[in-house]
Amino acid sequence: MKKTFSTIIVIAIVCFTMLAKATVISVNNNGGGQYSNLQTAIDAINAGDTIYVSGSNTNYGTVTLKKRVTIIGTGANPQKQNPLVSSVYNVIFDSLVFVSNASGSVVEGLNITGTIYCNNAHPQNITILRNEFNSCSVGMGSSNWVFANNICASIQINNNSNITIAGNIIEDMVYASNQPTVKITNNLFFYNSSNNAFSQVYNDTITNNIFYGAAPLGCSLCVFYNNLTFNTSQDTVAYGNNSGSGNFIAHDPMFKYIQTLNYQFSPTNNYMLSSSSPGYGTGTDGSDIGPYGGSNYLQGVSPIGLEPAIPQVKTMSINTIVNYNGTINLNVSGTKKDYISPSGVTH
Repeated sequence: MKKTFSTIIVIAIVCFTMLAKATVISVNNNGGGQYSNLQTAIDAINAGDTIYVSGSNTNYGTVTLKKRVTIIGTGANPQKQNPLVSSVYNVIFDSLVFVSNASGSVVEGLNITGTIYCNNAHPQNITILRNEFNSCSVGMGSSNWVFANNICASIQINNNSNITIAGNIIEDMVYASNQPTVKITNNLFFYNSSNNAFSQVYNDTITNNIFYGAAPLGCSLCVFYNNLTFNTSQDTVAYGNNSGSGNFIAHDPMFKYIQTLNYQFSPTNNYMLSSSSPGYGTGTDGSDIGPYGGSNYLQGVSPIGLEPAIPQVKTMSINTIVNYNGTINLNVSGTKKDYISPSGVTH
């Protein structure tokens, strides 16, 4: 009994020490941060640490994650006095064959000008939140990935399981999926060069999405519930061997504000639904159809900033001329954002 009790104490101390070591560091390639190079910071920190990446006119380059880390940037279109963006070229999970130490990582608020992919790795429990990126390829053998509140072109699922794609604006397609545990919900699909929102998608559950110029084609044996289609090459969703109910076929979503009707995404448009929209309050959960409904609803309206859910300085001013023994007047304003993240944690 004494030995068991001692073992429990040792385990508790080790766990407490691991939690106590979790820290937050800053990276700024213009100076002023604890690190100037993002990859150097990632390599130096402990697993479980968080990195705040300052906005910059200079891209931070390609980064590789080999440990569990949370990376938080400014958002792709920050709404503040000095709207510099945290940009990287590519985000790579692991670089060693069959090593997945990056499992549990969170990537939030980055402008990823290239792609997100796994290099012969299969990390689990990855959250891709409030980023702008061109494409993402989920590593073979991965599971429990969440894509929420992103603006992206395409997501390649690679037939992995337990993938959630919720509250995103998707300008191309979702493809290569065959697992019934894949949930595609409350997204807004825009017209693209192929005209289709999907390719090689089987057995998925597709709910509460808006297909705006992009046809819901490319699916087989999928279930469609409470989706809305408008001006696509095929507005019908329960085609072929697909099934479903509660869908709004060939209905104008009646967004609150569209500057130019071209079925292309613009951050200055307001994609919230007007109260007279057929998708207003008619999702499977009683909330709106599209990215402003559901539990992972999109943050920000017009313009869409994709800003992270952390306290942020919005404006700052200081008097530039101060007399001897005078007073320095510094005025700072900021915001604190609260929302429910995909993990269910309130920030």
